[in-house]
Amino acid sequence: MEQVDKKALTREKILKAALECFAEKGFKETSVDEIAQKAGVSKGNIYWHFKSKFDIFMEIIREEVKKVHDLISEEENFSLPLNELWKLKAEKAFLLIRKLEKQLKIFYEVVFSSWKEENAKKLFFEIERENLERHKRLLEKELQVRNIRLSPTDLENISRLLNMFHQAVIFRILLLLEDKELWNDLKDMIYSFIDILSFYIYKRGEESAIKFN
Repeated sequence: MEQVDKKALTREKILKAALECFAEKGFKETSVDEIAQKAGVSKGNIYWHFKSKFDIFMEIIREEVKKVHDLISEEENFSLPLNELWKLKAEKAFLLIRKLEKQLKIFYEVVFSSWKEENAKKLFFEIERENLERHKRLLEKELQVRNIRLSPTDLENISRLLNMFHQAVIFRILLLLEDKELWNDLKDMIYSFIDILSFYIYKRGEESAIKFN
């Protein structure tokens, strides 16, 4: 048990050091040697835990995405309509994106710089699938407690739409963080999208209820 804890602590030290290095110098300019030095471990130790610098980076992103998802989904107010619930979650997401600004900017830097690499594409798509499944499970739960029944096709399509929208919003927020006026316009647009989508979901749920009764 002690050995497992030691390995986990070393792994965590490597990830923390890598994030600091990426934030300071960017992904491309950071070497594995620099990560090892900052973490206080050998280069061989890093390769024992991770296959490559890119593998370290993707693990950081997985952990940050999971933190965001867990924090946004941990509080479920069953009495609120969908649009009000999602607006509350959007407010939490705005704060988190500001907090994770450096990590997210590094992520997009790596996405654009390594998109032609086949292994990179596979890993990005893998994370995208994981995010989609999270959105789908959360949406199913939110609909179930509100007695909204959708067809499997509607559920899949709406989950995909939410996932794409979230990605687009994060990218736009990173571009607009310093522009207060455009930032407020973006928030208004997000709230309008939430109202339109939740209205559509309620209507589709009513149609499904009629169909199955």
